[in-house]
Amino acid sequence: MYTGWPVLTLPQLTGGPAGGPVVTTNFDRILKRVFQAQNAPIDQVIWGSQVHSISRAIIGNQRFLFKPHGDADERTARVLTKTEYDENYAPRDSKGLRARLGRLFQGRTLLFIGCSLGPDRTMDVLREALEHAADGHHLAIVEKPTADEEFFAKQQFLGSSGIFALWYPPGRHDLIEPVLRWIASLQPLPAPGLDALNLI
Repeated sequence: MYTGWPVLTLPQLTGGPAGGPVVTTNFDRILKRVFQAQNAPIDQVIWGSQVHSISRAIIGNQRFLFKPHGDADERTARVLTKTEYDENYAPRDSKGLRARLGRLFQGRTLLFIGCSLGPDRTMDVLREALEHAADGHHLAIVEKPTADEEFFAKQQFLGSSGIFALWYPPGRHDLIEPVLRWIASLQPLPAPGLDALNLI
């Protein structure tokens, strides 16, 4: 049985003291505890509704944890139901999640870990951001689909979003941690300004 904890390697990937943002769509508080335990404390935890806080953190390139869908203990900032998604991801809302994630994505090299990276609203935001930053390149650690047709379709979808996939064999989740450690060991990092964007 695999007992590794890939999440423990994340503080090594955020580029030094300034670090930049870490993003999770999970409601739990595991990431904050991990960074604290690794002597890389998160400066600020920002929920999706805190517009001014995220603007200041982005400008200052602070190491902050952005939880666009809210926190387990706070229902007012939660994005869980279809109605809440519709309200928060409205395409023409300049203060909505779509606009805030778009600003966060621009000008950064992102590392996706633990998310399906399928067609959804977060990926729609990334595609929109890429339209304004055509030279953006991102990384993702992804489980390889077993069927060839599904693999090629996934590869094409990720490529069209500017994401280079590091594939691991089906079911071999134990390989995520060594891949993360390998990325963290690279000097310099694979691309300037690598931020750990974790949509877990």
